[in-house]
Amino acid sequence: SPRARRAVNNAFEKGVILVCAGGQYVTRVLAPASYGRTIAVGGTTSKDQVWANASLGPQIDWSAPAAEIRRATIESESGPFVYRDYGDGTSYATALSTGVAALWLTHQQAQIDRHYGKTWMRVCAFKQIAKATARRPAVWGPDVAGTGILDALAVLTAPLPDAGALVKEGPV
Repeated sequence: SPRARRAVNNAFEKGVILVCAGGQYVTRVLAPASYGRTIAVGGTTSKDQVWANASLGPQIDWSAPAAEIRRATIESESGPFVYRDYGDGTSYATALSTGVAALWLTHQQAQIDRHYGKTWMRVCAFKQIAKATARRPAVWGPDVAGTGILDALAVLTAPLPDAGALVKEGPV
């Protein structure tokens, strides 16, 4: 919708990293993940394979674990929490990717502020670093599930790209 597009454009311009689930059980990547100013995340299995139910395509920036993710459930109304059920979905991959973005912003805060400030540049820098450092399994195909599987340590330790090398994506 026009309202959603305006919100994505506004967030991007202010330096907000929007990580979106690429989708599942449908063939195409859904909005807002399909918008260039967001980050579209696909899903993988624990065996470094593309999750069979994840949406695929060139809009996916990278993938992260999305199949058989352990999650806490409440045993009864009085508790306690237990880890016994498994969940599936690109929403799990999105949450993991968002966590890496938050860690990166915190870990690199002084350098980010010095190099980019609170502008669109930090969105593009994070996206560029994460795509470039993603771990690419041998069986990974081109334009299917992004550049590979998100590697948190590689993202946190990668040098920041020069501000002049960043390309601003057009409005959605």
